[in-house]
Amino acid sequence: MKKVFFFFILSTVALGLLFGVKFLIPSDPASKIKGEVLSGPFVFKQETSKSGGSIPSFTITPPSGWVKVNSSGNELVHFESTQIDSEKVDGGSVTTNAIINIKATDNYTDLSDFTNQYKASGSKIKGSRLINSQSLDNGQSLEFTYPKEVGGKSITVHELAHLYFKDGISFLAKSYSSDSAWGSHASVIRSSLTSFKFN
Repeated sequence: MKKVFFFFILSTVALGLLFGVKFLIPSDPASKIKGEVLSGPFVFKQETSKSGGSIPSFTITPPSGWVKVNSSGNELVHFESTQIDSEKVDGGSVTTNAIINIKATDNYTDLSDFTNQYKASGSKIKGSRLINSQSLDNGQSLEFTYPKEVGGKSITVHELAHLYFKDGISFLAKSYSSDSAWGSHASVIRSSLTSFKFN
């Protein structure tokens, strides 16, 4: 049976692509994770956005052992699990890993606008399911599953997103993995996303 490797990486953000998940096809997914393992919380220091506004400072604690990799554009920080998850599918297997990233944009008027448009973006994906939605102290939590075809093979992606709005900036703290592996990541992912706070 042929084994095909796939590797989660950052998706490009645009409203209609908030749920996009891109894949690489390396021969060894673990070898492609290059970055730094942090020994404590990550602190993002306030900086000026491309439009001239200020992006507020925040702190988040990544799961232990996860790698902080380079980020760019509106992605402020990106963490990847080194645990490689294999899922059997028709014709072979798909191998992925879990991701947490935080992105910021000034394209929305408030948290309600951001939340409603994010939900609408997700609902456009055929087969997507909103499985949980709840208010946070200063934000909104949304949890989805949706199908993703990779190399002609279909898997289900599980996403947990925490949405925040401060000083005119919308923050998306998002994690995803294959749905089949979600159970092995859920606890540390939830703990990490919950650790997000503005400084």
